[in-house]
Amino acid sequence: MANQYTKIYKELIETIGGKEAESAMEVLKKNNVLSGSLDENVEWGFNFMNGGWNSVTAMSRKEAIKKINAEYKGKGQHLVPDLKTVRILSRSESERLYR
Repeated sequence: MANQYTKIYKELIETIGGKEAESAMEVLKKNNVLSGSLDENVEWGFNFMNGGWNSVTAMSRKEAIKKINAEYKGKGQHLVPDLKTVRILSRSESERLYR
């Protein structure tokens, strides 16, 4: 069962998008309005430098980047992840990407 932090985070993602939701959550935590962490995996999307995209599931951006690096390190010049593009995918983004 999702905790309050996860519920608010998911609602922000659906409402304003991944990067903005991350920023909003940081402001809430910094000002002691909200404390906690995700209690379930979310889908993190990322782009490749030469085009294309993929996703991983993780409980944090840091964990997602670790998984991306582990999966694609040394896979060649065509599969170089652009780590600046790592973001949480909203439900609508996921549905659009997987059509």
